[in-house]
Amino acid sequence: MSGPRQYRPRPPLSDFIDYFGYWDRRAGEPHQSRALPRGAATVVIDVGGRSQVDFYDADGRTRLEVPPAFVTGAGTTSYLTRIDAAQTVMTIHFRPAGAVPFLGIPLGELTDSWAQARSSVRG
Repeated sequence: MSGPRQYRPRPPLSDFIDYFGYWDRRAGEPHQSRALPRGAATVVIDVGGRSQVDFYDADGRTRLEVPPAFVTGAGTTSYLTRIDAAQTVMTIHFRPAGAVPFLGIPLGELTDSWAQARSSVRG
């Protein structure tokens, strides 16, 4: 499987999370995905051996240095992720305000920004 798969959680998790995304890339061209502003946080995790997610500003050319696991806040602009061949990535797409019980920081601090997931997610 090389394309994205989406999994919708059941209650009570569905009250907070819209869907989980999973990309298990084996070969081929990189998969690009533009995330439009949607008013909710997203967690992105490289679960494969690459340990790097290619993350770009709205222009699609300005690379943003992010760790292999990070959370993005609600944005006012889009951003682009590029998932390379031979890469496995998981995403958690929260509903608006759905990340509040899971993050250790106010969501307002993540507007148009990101934070390392390990230091942000409550464990």
